[in-house]
Parts: sequence; C-alpha cells; structure tokens
Amino acid sequence: MDRKKTPREFYSEFTEKPFTQCIDCGQEFCDTHDLFTVLKSIVGGETVFEMAICIYCALQMRSRYSEETTQNLRDFFEKQGLNREGAENSETDVPQQPVEDDSLSESQPSSNPLDGIEQCTFCSKLRSDCHRYEIVGLFIDNDLLVDLSNDGLAGGSPMMLCDECNAKMSELVSKKTRDEWDRFVEEHFDGPPGVEVDGPSVEPIFF
Repeated sequence: MDRKKTPREFYSEFTEKPFTQCIDCGQEFCDTHDLFTVLKSIVGGETVFEMAICIYCALQMRSRYSEETTQNLRDFFEKQGLNREGAENSETDVPQQPVEDDSLSESQPSSNPLDGIEQCTFCSKLRSDCHRYEIVGLFIDNDLLVDLSNDGLAGGSPMMLCDECNAKMSELVSKKTRDEWDRFVEEHFDGPPGVEVDGPSVEPIFF
C-alpha cells in the first residue's frame, strides 16, 4: 500500500486543509500516528457532509452495528467484487497473464492516487456523471494510503460510491444500525445547509 500526500479532494471544506483530529474522541492525528478515515459526501459539486474518524473510534462504532448489517454489507461487497471481475474478464477473449515483475505489479495500481474516486467502486459509473456521491480514503499522518485492489470489506483506498449504489446498500442496513448511525450524526453535526432539500443519504457503510 503506497502513501501519497493528502489530495485536495480530501481536504476539509471548512478549513481548506487536511483533517487534523478525530471527530469522535478529538485526538490529534499527528500525535498518535494511527490510521484514520476521511468521508465526504458531495452534491452538485458541493461538499455537504465531511468527517474524519480514527481507527479506534471507527471500530468502536462498527462494534455497535447489528450482525445482520455487517453480514449484508459483506455479502454485497463480495458479490459486487465478483461481478466487476467478471465484467473485466469479459472485455477480451485473451486470457490475462499474471505480471511476473513484482515491482511493476505493485506500482501500477497506485500511479494516480485519485484513480479510486474517478468511478464508482461497485458499478463503475463515472464521478463526472454523478450529481451526488461519496468518497472515502484511509490515511496515516498526512498521507493517503493508496490500495486499489478492492479486496477488503469496504473496498480499497481511496474509493467512490455513487448514489445508486448507496441506495442499494441503504436497503441492507438494519434499524438498529441506522439508529446507531443517526445518534452519532446527531451528536456531532448540526446539519449543513441544503441537506434537507438535496442532501445524500449518508449511510454507515465505511466504518
């Protein structure tokens, strides 16, 4: 997994700088050198929701989610991963040969740190064609961790989720999990202007 300086797309819109502390515990990321996640929701080119959360608070939050939600989302990710692999293989009749040069295979996926947010991780819809979408990335210190292998529970880093896939995944979230997420949002956010009219349905998908 490569490390790249935080791209502007993952800056806080409020400070116009990289995120510096966890929204839940308030710990400064530079003090701990621990992993943290940045999530941003964009509508019509404007950021309407953003947050950064450390790995410990994210894991604590996820532990309160229902087993039903966790299993549903895991099944969804695995199914979509298989669907994408099948679609890629069907684009050509020539079998893909394994890359023997280890250095090449490691460097290719991360040549552009923003490749992961140029299209939806699950349906490949282009970000430029989306009115609303979410982006998420994994960070340490002031570096974006780049791994576009998409083989984890919630895909690689960074990644993008279009509104159509968000809606599909929303149906997989149990009431218990949604209540936990709503409580978290109510505790930490006042609600940005315009969300009630044209805001995304931010779901507890990436934690």
